[in-house]
Amino acid sequence: MSDARSAPRRRLGWLAGATTFLLLASMLAAGPAPALTPCTSPPATISQAKLTPGTLGTGLTTLDGTTPVPFDFEVVGTIPDGWMLGLDAIVIHVTGPSSFLDATGGVFFGMSGSPTYVNGKLAGAVSGVFWDDPTFGVLTPAKAMLEVLESAQGSPLSLARTIRPTEEVRRAMARELRVAPSEVTGTFQQLPTPLGVAGLPPAKVRELQARLDERGENFFVYSGSAARASASAVTPIPFAPGEPLGAAISYGDASLYATGTATFTCGDYVVAFGHPFFWDAPGEVSLGLAGAEGLMLVKGGQGLWPGYRFALLTEPRGTVTQDRFAGIAGVVGQEPSAVPVRSHLMSRDSGARRAGLTEAIHTWGWWLEYIVWGHLWLNYSAVLGHYPAEGTADLAWTISGTTAEGPFTISNHWMTYSEWDATDVIWRLLSAIDVLQFNDLEDVTFTGISTHGTITKDELVGEMTRLRVASTSQPDLRSRATLLARPGDVVTVQALLDLAEGGTQAITASFRVPRGTSGDHRIVVRGGKERGLWEDFSSFDDLVRTLNGGEHPDDLVIAGLGRTRLRPQDLLIEGRDAFRLRIVR
Repeated sequence: MSDARSAPRRRLGWLAGATTFLLLASMLAAGPAPALTPCTSPPATISQAKLTPGTLGTGLTTLDGTTPVPFDFEVVGTIPDGWMLGLDAIVIHVTGPSSFLDATGGVFFGMSGSPTYVNGKLAGAVSGVFWDDPTFGVLTPAKAMLEVLESAQGSPLSLARTIRPTEEVRRAMARELRVAPSEVTGTFQQLPTPLGVAGLPPAKVRELQARLDERGENFFVYSGSAARASASAVTPIPFAPGEPLGAAISYGDASLYATGTATFTCGDYVVAFGHPFFWDAPGEVSLGLAGAEGLMLVKGGQGLWPGYRFALLTEPRGTVTQDRFAGIAGVVGQEPSAVPVRSHLMSRDSGARRAGLTEAIHTWGWWLEYIVWGHLWLNYSAVLGHYPAEGTADLAWTISGTTAEGPFTISNHWMTYSEWDATDVIWRLLSAIDVLQFNDLEDVTFTGISTHGTITKDELVGEMTRLRVASTSQPDLRSRATLLARPGDVVTVQALLDLAEGGTQAITASFRVPRGTSGDHRIVVRGGKERGLWEDFSSFDDLVRTLNGGEHPDDLVIAGLGRTRLRPQDLLIEGRDAFRLRIVR
């Protein structure tokens, strides 16, 4: 199945959320997904009441590769309602083994969801860290993790962004650190969520980071690698507790994904992360559920940032279907819905061609637009052999989808020249997606987006300098201020353009004077005008007609007695000219 529903009927743009510092998750947003059957054979858990200060336990997490390793911890205390009302924060001190601390420095990005045990029973999942000393962390209680599998949705709430230790916890931490309680001044924080993006250069990574920061999100964006697997190629491999787990917003050329750690499995279900992906915990979601492999781990330490694990996705294993305050849940073996984004692009300069494919899985809100932009920007870069700069690009597209009334198709094209980035042409397609995504008339289900286009370093622009005109009654084609014609005559117009790259080009068009026409008419010859796409539409059919029509900057338009349009001209037409058409009898 390949589809994705549109966002709710309000413009959300870049979704505003909390700037929470949560251990490794990725960005999620709400969207419909199959309801989960609650787990009927959960792992044995230890009562939270028994997790008193001094209680010793062990945990499992993965540093590199896919094999979990153990770590030791001691319970420091509990902060009631630390994360939110009804969700306590259990403070732990990671005490060993020494090889683990030497490699990690303590709790690290990517450790989210790592299961912890006391006397062989599940105590909770790692979900937070003490920033000043990452050997101190926070657990989400096991009972809350089990409730993640329940399908009932609650009212949106907000998690705390920081947690101040209670005085009891502060004194216990001071004893562990062998310092005075007054020296324990920090807070427990939810770490930035690492978000891997494929192929983007540092400047584009910084742009995405800045936009997310502006919206109050708190994500750590980094350059990852493309996940080449297909959403339809699901391999139902179960997860082991402590194993790396990936959640994919998209697969393919423009992959976006995060990795965390599996807490426990139950039948075909897996629960992970110990905290939500998205900070209002929307409930039902849809993401790709994938295996992951640790590539490297950068050590953290006291007075430093916590460490972080870089990991890559391996095989797709199913679908993430639940996003709750205490964690996420996925179904192993369930194929996620995906919108295929295809492209066939060519460089006019070298002749290089590339057929690209990205599968957009999480498409709610602005995500589909961002995935489409990333896919096309990367593929234009690939045929150029370098990142886009000055030049001209054209792009044609077909957007397929359905509403309650049936299927629809949007087909159009655009062409732009830019001194800075020729791929600005992509924004016209994104505007069309935006109009469909946030229209107030029909809920839209996207089923596919296909594109083809070209790019060149050249400035494919022609400036209109003069006109030559003729009619059946005055057949000599030349410059005239006034052209005589009779009803039924064919009028010929030739526009002469000076090309930005040198030389001239003539474009010839003709139209017939309607019978019954009389008087004088001003005929304007110009390039196509850009039309804004956001307006009040009378119906969804009206919206579709608008997105399928309109003038284009590579059109030659003759207006004044009806309208004649030639397209495309393979260059941008600038300027305008006019002549008087006098009807004689």
